Amino acid sequence: MFALKNLLRRRIRTILTVLGVALGVATVVALISVSQGFRSQFNTFFAAGDSHLVVTKKGVSDPFLSYLPEEIAEEIAATEGVVAAHPFFWGLQQVEGNPLFFLFGVTPGSPFFSETRVVAGEELYAADCDGLAICLGDMVAEHLELGVGDTLVMADEEFEVVGIFEAQVPLYTGGGLLRIEDAQRLAGLEGKLSTVLVEIEDIAPEAITAAATRIEEAFPDVKVSEPTKLVDTFDEFELNEQGVRVFTILAIVVGGIGVMNTMLMSVFERTREIGVLQAIGWSKAMILRQILLEGVLVCVLGGFLGIGIGVAGVEAIAMVGQLGWVAGDYGPRVFAEAFAVAIAMGTVGAAYPAFRAVRITPIAALRYE
Repeated sequence: MFALKNLLRRRIRTILTVLGVALGVATVVALISVSQGFRSQFNTFFAAGDSHLVVTKKGVSDPFLSYLPEEIAEEIAATEGVVAAHPFFWGLQQVEGNPLFFLFGVTPGSPFFSETRVVAGEELYAADCDGLAICLGDMVAEHLELGVGDTLVMADEEFEVVGIFEAQVPLYTGGGLLRIEDAQRLAGLEGKLSTVLVEIEDIAPEAITAAATRIEEAFPDVKVSEPTKLVDTFDEFELNEQGVRVFTILAIVVGGIGVMNTMLMSVFERTREIGVLQAIGWSKAMILRQILLEGVLVCVLGGFLGIGIGVAGVEAIAMVGQLGWVAGDYGPRVFAEAFAVAIAMGTVGAAYPAFRAVRITPIAALRYE
């Protein structure tokens, strides 16, 4: 209570410091939750249907840069122990009103169909459409204000919307399912695949591992992964993690400087008081602990506020039509790191002011004007 009373002596200064800490913590919460959310979505996305393995191009750092020859799907399907190999192509396309429209090129019987539920119209390959057809995710359909029978223009080509689907994974609903040859043509990559989703006959873990080894030995230019471990295949995800760590360190440094400024001013203003406390028996350790406690208390308050702001910010972004596929993963790690950042800010920021405070002698303090 004594620490809180000291902070409330200068309410405006304390509130501004808490807000500064909160903004730093909020940014860290947003970055970590979105990063973790995208990793989770990515893994879940490719764990579609009965897929046990995902084949990608070896050595690429970005999943959007994984290009395989189209004929490889049939060759993988002929591999021992493989029940089916489903080719898949994905990319990004700009459409009017949405610069980040996902293209999901699929074939009949694709496991991706089992992860979607048509809520209007028909499934892509079941629709009676002689021209170019597309089945839109409900989120992007709502954003673009398109319904069944409407036309979506992409790269000067007109696609008839034959169905609207919903899915548990937000990433699905940020684009549309279309015939794989149409997706390849729109991206200018005819004859190329992004991945091949493989179904294995024997789903025992050792059998899946053996099948992955056989495929990699037969096709040296590919990387075979289990869907839930796919993110580990691409360096981009690790680079994102490193970027989050760097920003977290910067947030601690910048926030710590703000806290240090507040606590230094508090120490200077209370010089006589600190001297009196020493004169009546307070030890240097007690004064050190008091200043550190005040700094950490400011940052803990900022941490609580920052978590709220961060979560609200991510949810607000997800409400933006063209970014509706963004989803935060609010696991224990997010909140643990948020409080760790807040406490680190308080400790770093209050360390020097506390050191200054313990060097004040009672005589010098009583002379201070």
